[in-house]
Amino acid sequence: MAVDFEQLEIVISGALEFNVEQTLFNLHQAIQQMESSGMSRDAIKQTLVRDLQRGGTVFGGFKAGIRSTIQQAANVASQKGAEQTFETAGVKMFRWIVVSNNPCPDCIDRNGTTGTIQFFRDVGMPGSGFSVCGKHCHCRLVPAGSKRNFTGVHRRTRAQRGDME
Repeated sequence: MAVDFEQLEIVISGALEFNVEQTLFNLHQAIQQMESSGMSRDAIKQTLVRDLQRGGTVFGGFKAGIRSTIQQAANVASQKGAEQTFETAGVKMFRWIVVSNNPCPDCIDRNGTTGTIQFFRDVGMPGSGFSVCGKHCHCRLVPAGSKRNFTGVHRRTRAQRGDME
């Protein structure tokens, strides 16, 4: 399975477009609220410039959305690249690992689960949106037989499994 960069581009473009539309909606709503409260155009302009400089509710949300989109795209590209590498190497079974410092309950439940790549596609891949953490998921699928010590695995999750004392 090759990494589908065209599909990734469509997803990224859609997320960026949504972020812009959401920011324009928030900006319009903020201006309407300030106008209806009687603020002058100059005061509104100053308020919006301050919001832009300080990352306030209107423009801070835009910046966070861009950051989230970039992070999600990097995670998807990384996971797809890993899948391709594992497939080329003949790996058939995978293990779900949690690498977040604050995993969601869904990912904690999946930690250590093994299955084929098709099994995980059917039930939801890391970052696919199936879980509470949604696009913020940092979990990974690794070869099931790997003896590597994944140091990023959250201590609480490992302790719950009994991997730590």
